[in-house]
Amino acid sequence: MKRRSLVALVASVSLHHFAENAAVDRRKAETITKADRLFGQRYTAAVGTPLRLYDRQTETGPPDALIYWHGSSYVIELTFGADGAVARLKLFPEALLHSDTWSDVPRGVELARAEMEWLIASANILQPLGKAREITEAPHRCFVSGPNWYCEDRYELASVSHYHLQRGGKELALRDIAILYRQRVSGLVEDGRVGRYGKWKK
Repeated sequence: MKRRSLVALVASVSLHHFAENAAVDRRKAETITKADRLFGQRYTAAVGTPLRLYDRQTETGPPDALIYWHGSSYVIELTFGADGAVARLKLFPEALLHSDTWSDVPRGVELARAEMEWLIASANILQPLGKAREITEAPHRCFVSGPNWYCEDRYELASVSHYHLQRGGKELALRDIAILYRQRVSGLVEDGRVGRYGKWKK
């Protein structure tokens, strides 16, 4: 009798696990369909330019992510969490797919200010950010280090970080944007648990 109960329990757990995996796959597939419509061409690295797949800081392997071209110098990386939800959406120079340092990014590579609104609107289509709680307008309320300005906007369900470089006088060039979604705590969530400014704080 106990053996039958154990078999039934194992079967029940297996079915639950299968249903969970199916829900995760379905959620990811729906998001990918939207992302393909929004962002268009998938990124393919040129021969001889391997991607930087290993994160030395977190000691993790390649994330569960898709990469799209954005113009000729930028890419969009869409990273998924363990539950199939979007963990991060990042718009950054293509050169940083192959290098750890901004010194390898060609001079003059920057984003128009309108790109911020476009990326946030796109992110909202993929997965809502929720209501805005604190919005910064560079250079106000940003962390400053030399010519570098690091800013962060807070939404109900995500944070938006944006990096600017001071070019001379008070003019700032927008260099990259990262949207980090709040993740459900369920084991480890690669790339969702740590952003540029450290762990997510409620």
